[in-house]
Amino acid sequence: MKEVVIKVYEINELSEKARRRAYNDWLKNMCDYDTYDIERTLKSFCDLFGVKVSNWCFDECGYDFSFQTDKEEIIDNMKGERLFKYLMNNFWSSLFKKKTIWKNWEKRRTSNVMYDNCCVLTGVCYDEWILEPIYEFLKHPNDNDFYDLIYECLNNFFKNCVKDYEYMTSEEYFVDSAKDNEIMFYENGAFYG
Repeated sequence: MKEVVIKVYEINELSEKARRRAYNDWLKNMCDYDTYDIERTLKSFCDLFGVKVSNWCFDECGYDFSFQTDKEEIIDNMKGERLFKYLMNNFWSSLFKKKTIWKNWEKRRTSNVMYDNCCVLTGVCYDEWILEPIYEFLKHPNDNDFYDLIYECLNNFFKNCVKDYEYMTSEEYFVDSAKDNEIMFYENGAFYG
């Protein structure tokens, strides 16, 4: 019987050429940017505000989308204090949830006085991206009308999706992921196992 020794390496032990090969192989075969939560957030937002978004797409180069609202023209053109009151009267319970009070990592109670706006649509960080312009408007109402506010929300959302996509397909993310998951490689950068 012969004994064969196979040398494997961690990502930080590879040469620059081998690391580049490993990254390129990962991009081609294993990198799968999942848009499931992005689609859920977008659908929840559209359902809440009566918006139809069509022809949306994004990648590392940019984004594109088109939308229309199902609101009457009077609501689409509402701005300033009237829009502020409209949002508060019609969407308060969807934009703010009762705050949960925790003690020693156990749920203590749900407050009837304090409210929170963290990830209120689906419980994922993408909610923050799409609702950020609305929360800013509620803090400081301006002259934007409802249609412009919805456009700002979608624009902010897709701009952040592009940044997220860039990071999730970057070499930096790959290296961090390989370290965290203790992935091993052959000397030439091919994946081991």
